[in-house]
Amino acid sequence: SRQRARQRRLNQSQSNRLLQLNDREIVAIKKNADYNLHQTSHRVYGFLADSTKSVGENTRILLEKMTPHEYYTRPGNMAFHNLCTTAKPPPGTAALLGLGLKYCIESPRPYQDLDSSLHRFRRDMRLHCCFNLDATTNKDESTKEEEYIPRLYIPSKWQPPLAPTRFEFTFDDFDKVLTDERRSLPWTRRFNLTPSQRHVLSELTKRPDLIVLPTDKNLGPCVIERKIYIEQVLKEHLLQQKNYERLSPEIAKIELQKQRTAFLSVYTKYKHTLPTKAEATYFSRAMTEEYLNATRVPQFYGTFKVHKPDKKMRPVISCVNSIPEIFSKWIDHHLKTLVESNLLPTYMKDSRQLQQSLLKAFPNGLPPNARLFSVDAVSMYSNIDTAHGLQVIAKWFRLYKADLPQNFPSAMLNAALELVMSDNILQFGDTFWRQLCGTAMGTSTAVNYANLYVGLLEVTRLLRKFKNQLLFYRRFIDDGVGIWLCDDPLIWASFLECLNTWGSLKWTSDGLTDEIIFMDLRIKIDPFSNQLVYETYQKSMNLYLYIPPNSAHQHGVLRSLIFGRIQAYWHQNTEEYNFVKMAALLAQRLIARGHSRQILTPLFVEATERFTHLDSKNQQGAITAEPAAAVEDIKPIFFHLPYHPRGIQRTTIRKTFDATLKKVLPHRPLIVAVSRPKNLGDRVCRTRLPDVPGNNPSDLT
Repeated sequence: SRQRARQRRLNQSQSNRLLQLNDREIVAIKKNADYNLHQTSHRVYGFLADSTKSVGENTRILLEKMTPHEYYTRPGNMAFHNLCTTAKPPPGTAALLGLGLKYCIESPRPYQDLDSSLHRFRRDMRLHCCFNLDATTNKDESTKEEEYIPRLYIPSKWQPPLAPTRFEFTFDDFDKVLTDERRSLPWTRRFNLTPSQRHVLSELTKRPDLIVLPTDKNLGPCVIERKIYIEQVLKEHLLQQKNYERLSPEIAKIELQKQRTAFLSVYTKYKHTLPTKAEATYFSRAMTEEYLNATRVPQFYGTFKVHKPDKKMRPVISCVNSIPEIFSKWIDHHLKTLVESNLLPTYMKDSRQLQQSLLKAFPNGLPPNARLFSVDAVSMYSNIDTAHGLQVIAKWFRLYKADLPQNFPSAMLNAALELVMSDNILQFGDTFWRQLCGTAMGTSTAVNYANLYVGLLEVTRLLRKFKNQLLFYRRFIDDGVGIWLCDDPLIWASFLECLNTWGSLKWTSDGLTDEIIFMDLRIKIDPFSNQLVYETYQKSMNLYLYIPPNSAHQHGVLRSLIFGRIQAYWHQNTEEYNFVKMAALLAQRLIARGHSRQILTPLFVEATERFTHLDSKNQQGAITAEPAAAVEDIKPIFFHLPYHPRGIQRTTIRKTFDATLKKVLPHRPLIVAVSRPKNLGDRVCRTRLPDVPGNNPSDLT
């Protein structure tokens, strides 16, 4: 009773604070609001604006209606990229899309589909009993890969027999406790979207003339007219006869059947060459009639480059759950081993690895006449000639045959890769297309295929011919960075010419300079010490739509975000004041998203102390890498559950497991694998263009 009374007094004091807002605060709130308070049909926080009152009066009434929690946790930088020319998005669109496409929507009641989770967990328990799974294994890495490759794993649908009686009875107790726990949850309805936002969400899903998309480089959501979106996709990509060929629905159906037959023929011909048991199991499950019939046609869509003046599109093909993707994932598994091996010294996976490589190569600074440069491929995936690309990959297998594993399936890789790259059939709305030239975008192997394609040029030509001038060179897919040691412009021109005589792929460069922007780094040469100086670089178009506190995410997401960003800023900035500036900007942006200073302050302090302390100790040599002790691998058992803020929590599941099933599974640690609920992107963005009579791609071609 005392706690409830204290909470009532707190709520009353906060409510009084809302009633005492001064004019400056009201103006600021009105400025951030995107909705029109005069729209009588538009509800805001359950408040219906009165068109006879002024905006200031409506705003004051609105603030009085808001709860303290709604007031103090509302994001301030609500925005999206409005690419519409004539149509207008629904009033209040910024108040919805400004939450970010990753904002998880909390269902009104804490339903977590517990029955499915228990059914899956019971099957895992029965598998444990059926195969007498040991708690620990002492297998080496090669044996593990023989039996299990995470990326090449399709679960079996085989149902094991019943477990021994004591297991079944104990699981019944586990089931009963969790079911009772679910029944005892408060089933009051609660939303983390306001009535206004739910209204806009409904409008956006019903508006056939608007398309909601994520933008390129993760710069926030955008809204555009459907007709303009379709016209731009057709004009910039699909109607380019060099790259795409249109297929009628009847011909597409025939060609898709031929494609399926061709992939099955490759598998039948070469399945005896699969090097591991895990790969054989993967294909045997994927090549079943039931699995193949559940596949779909790859879907084409585009994302806008809002950071570019012309706002062109980046083409994307979603190949998830398609027949070519079955083989593409397997191809990528093997190509990745080549890319990450010593055979390709120019490969880097991120900017952190770039910094480490530069520090290792130039611990005492650069030579006096060294210059920086960067190169950028022009539409890399579209401009890689398919025939030349397949020849280059086959040449990799021949040149480095001695360095490849003894049972490397080069013949099946060549045959499957040719089908993936040359027989790419896709769908855009109600139209079907075949890609004639370029990399099959969207397939799993596209990135490593492109890496190896350019990598052979670098290994066999660039690094050898210009070894005296090219002090350093690394590449991240289509962006290269290097250090050049020569003042002769003819040799530099020769380097660019050599780079541009590899198939039909072309490269651009801003020339030799003392400062470049590469990925998320600004790299400069200090004129006094010739040392490299680093600074974090961020695009000006970024909306920084971090997840607000009301999102139905797990509590650890905010902590992970802060620790990850602080660690990145600490390593990316040579000067401490730049690190402090970026950390302060991160704090300001999180506060603007509704997070409180009281919660953020200890997280920032802990993160900063951790990374600065570790870095200082590493510099002093106090911390040295010790070889990992040989420990036995413990095989855990997983309980899968959708997350809900007011649902059954992981601690409850662990306590229930310890009180029941732990007695019969003493050596199997429990891991509660929580999945996120649907987010805004799942609700408003569609990979497949929905059908709208009279406004389909077929009506505009």
